Amino acid sequence: MKSVLTHTVKELGLQLTIDDSNTDFSIIENQAMLLETATLMRIQVKIVEQGRNATATFFQ
Repeated sequence: MKSVLTHTVKELGLQLTIDDSNTDFSIIENQAMLLETATLMRIQVKIVEQGRNATATFFQ
């Protein structure tokens, strides 16, 4: 995940949004790890709950 974030967000300057609606991975259950990763990489992350699902958007 770090390499994808580095390339997409830091190098290309794009934002990256992930959605957990079609996977066993839960953004809410892994929120602490996602926030820590973003903090260590000095990028922003916005996590939005949508019922039982969530999205995380990473950006500069």
